[in-house]
Amino acid sequence: MIMDPVEIVGRIENKVWVAIGSITFVIATMGINIVANFVSPAYDIANLFPKHVDFKKGGLIASILAVVVCPWIFVDSPKAITIFVSVFGAVLAPMYGVMMADYYLVKHQQVNTADLYTMQPGGRFYYDGGWNKVGLTALLISGVVSVGWEVSTQLLKLLPPNNLGWLIGAAAGALLYVVLMRMANRH
Repeated sequence: MIMDPVEIVGRIENKVWVAIGSITFVIATMGINIVANFVSPAYDIANLFPKHVDFKKGGLIASILAVVVCPWIFVDSPKAITIFVSVFGAVLAPMYGVMMADYYLVKHQQVNTADLYTMQPGGRFYYDGGWNKVGLTALLISGVVSVGWEVSTQLLKLLPPNNLGWLIGAAAGALLYVVLMRMANRH
């Protein structure tokens, strides 16, 4: 059984069907990349500032950010892509740690779904005008710790090379969040 669609098309002897198969791959790849790399970021950016940014503006901002990041530089070098993925993981890991700590350790797996969709001051997730400043503080501090770890190991070579930035970021985010939430007497 052949599992690779490119290999299947490569075995077809009729050039017309090879062309149709190749065009299908191109269209499918473009469609998947548009949905995965454009639609979601456009909505995410629009949701950050819903009064000022709609889907079109969010898409424009996402497109500009995609160019500013210069992804072609990372594809050029295996070392560059490894460093990029390590640092990117170190940025996202604290968010994972904060989210898991909030759900399992602070909220004890009890979430009222209706509270997730209200901006009323009495809602459980209203916090400080709709922002959980304690969570943002934990996210920022643990992000600096995990990115600092990755920079010191990957770029500056101050520490032996390793890929512990994600684990350090997730653990730091969770620990800081729990401690700060308890100090703020929030549940």
